[in-house]
Amino acid sequence: MDTPLISIILPTYNGSRYIWEAIDSVLAQDYENFELIIINDASTDKKVEEIILQYQQSDNRIIYIKNEVNLERSTSKNKWANQAKWDYIAFIDDDDTWSNVRKLEKQIEVLTHFTQVWIVGTYATCIDENYVNIGNISTHNTDADIRNNLLLTNQFIQSSILIRKDIFQKVGWFNESMNLCEDYDLWLRVGKLTEMRNIDEYCTNYMIRISNTTSKNSIKMKKVSFSLALRYRKDYPRFATALFLRLFTFFVPISLIVRIKRFFPWLR
Repeated sequence: MDTPLISIILPTYNGSRYIWEAIDSVLAQDYENFELIIINDASTDKKVEEIILQYQQSDNRIIYIKNEVNLERSTSKNKWANQAKWDYIAFIDDDDTWSNVRKLEKQIEVLTHFTQVWIVGTYATCIDENYVNIGNISTHNTDADIRNNLLLTNQFIQSSILIRKDIFQKVGWFNESMNLCEDYDLWLRVGKLTEMRNIDEYCTNYMIRISNTTSKNSIKMKKVSFSLALRYRKDYPRFATALFLRLFTFFVPISLIVRIKRFFPWLR
């Protein structure tokens, strides 16, 4: 059997403070059959391009793309994911990292063994801007459990997932009218057509910027998540519980919710 090949999409906008950590974590993977597509979404910070070019000179798996105008997250990821060469696609944000060097290897094993599964994520460790551990996200693992809880909370960290390109194309990519919770919307559409899984290991560091969790953006995200749960209420179970939980989160910061989940596993 041919060795599966992976296209990894790393978008950045003025991410010079963190992006080198993200790139290092990808290049450290034991599984080496990938291309790393780094998209500079018209950054105004010149250091971003300098950092990317330095890495590109030392590793020919890195493909550097610079958008002349800022396309924002959904449009930019769609444009370049659609042109990705390989059959599997992974994403990593410029402030997240992969904490397990066998992450891709483990995910390829799942997708190769379970042909009915088309997306697989991992557990994640939440870190703040200074890389301090502020909690963990241990989502559900099996398709049945993910499906049973997907309206309650997003069951995938975008920087953790590996997805077959075919299903990505079939559901219509990211919704380009959305630049908040576009990943959650995608998983909800994917789950209507195929099985899903998470690996029960912490393979991803997910950065929560405390300054963002108290901003207007956070409120918008909660509103969009609520509307998505409402939109897909007939496709997944436990809408009443999801309704209560979504209303609850309007009054609680994301960083506190992460801590609360340690004591109430049913909120995963």
